[in-house]
Amino acid sequence: MRHRRVVRGDVARFARATLGRSVPPERSVEIHAATAGVPRLAARRVEAANVDELVGGLRAELAALGESELAYLIAAGAGAGRDLELLAVAVQRPIADVSAVIARVRAAGMLAADDAVPPIVLRAVRDYVGPDRLGLVLLKMVKHGLAGGQPVLAPIRELLRLGATGVVVRAGLEAAAEEVLDDDPVLAADLYAAAVRDGAPRARLAPGWSRAAMLAQRFDVALQLGNELLSAADPAARTRGALVSGAIIAQRGDLARGGELLRWSAEPSAQPLADLAALALGESITPERESAPVSACGHLTGQMLKGITESLSARPEVGLATLLAAADSAGGTVLPDSAATLAALVALHSGEFDLARGV
Repeated sequence: MRHRRVVRGDVARFARATLGRSVPPERSVEIHAATAGVPRLAARRVEAANVDELVGGLRAELAALGESELAYLIAAGAGAGRDLELLAVAVQRPIADVSAVIARVRAAGMLAADDAVPPIVLRAVRDYVGPDRLGLVLLKMVKHGLAGGQPVLAPIRELLRLGATGVVVRAGLEAAAEEVLDDDPVLAADLYAAAVRDGAPRARLAPGWSRAAMLAQRFDVALQLGNELLSAADPAARTRGALVSGAIIAQRGDLARGGELLRWSAEPSAQPLADLAALALGESITPERESAPVSACGHLTGQMLKGITESLSARPEVGLATLLAAADSAGGTVLPDSAATLAALVALHSGEFDLARGV
């Protein structure tokens, strides 16, 4: 059966009405987070002296479940969601049998109203099955994801927490890093580093890792990787190394050397950066028209270059507007200087002091 959920604000009221207990607000938040609002779990957490006591009680209930049900709890807790194909791989049953497995777990009171695994149940499962059985299910999930080009971040993070190593783990770490490179570069950089520690070839991961390190503002790591890429055998890796190293060196004040590396790089976003460095050094430039679609970073650097060039004309306000638009869309892009900084400088030179302060 499906269990009615206790919403966060009702935990204290639920405890008073059901158990005659008074629960302070901060403990209500903790109870709701741990139990996902499952009434029987919330009631037991209120009565338990601590979390370990409740986990111990749940272990006894888990012992009554079969291997498929335990595997389902592991897989669902590691991001399988409602992916029936992935769940079938995890529980080692035909897809047609997965719904019956879920129904048995639900009937045991181990799932929230949306069939999510409450954190307290997941903790009990981890303690009960142990790292070896847990790792086997997670490895099946990663293998399936890698084979089908599906996300593997959730099970890989669990395997990383377990300290798992090996060929599948290394491949999963690399794939997971690529998954989150744009959205969470800090995590991506950590995953690349973990893959290299586990034996993945540093040279092969350096292009993606250097970009993640740049976006995560780990500039020392990014510069080291960029310099390594400059001597790579692959021309594409060398041009990425020139972009990374050139951008960081320019950002650190050596515009001449940074601009030289950026001009040498063949990546689309490098030329506008090189032109920005040249303008900062007082050199004249002739911006080239884009002949092919460029990345978001390349478009942003092009807008910055356009804004600076316009600001040097008779109508600096046009350039200021362009730079302000670039600053709004900059996101996590790493540049020799930020669009906001350049917009503020142009605003100062234009006498727009309030605008400069706001930027």
